[in-house]
Amino acid sequence: MTHIPALRRGLAVLSLLAKDGPMAAATIAHELNLPRSTTYHLLAEHSAAGFVVHKPDDKKYALGEAVVPLAEAFHRHHPPAVHSG
Repeated sequence: MTHIPALRRGLAVLSLLAKDGPMAAATIAHELNLPRSTTYHLLAEHSAAGFVVHKPDDKKYALGEAVVPLAEAFHRHHPPAVHSG
């Protein structure tokens, strides 16, 4: 199995924001034990691709609109089970 640390770190950022909601870059760095510079680079790439947005009013980062098609695709491929009573 090939390990791609940058990809794993990038996905960890998205997973953290999905789980805990908007947060400051410093908090992301702390939670994921990443250098601040690495965190800012990952956030910049995610932002450029639309997966993360910066909310300047509260200086936090949140998931961006680019995650919506991923969630929609997941639901298309894994529809909720219908429970009959």
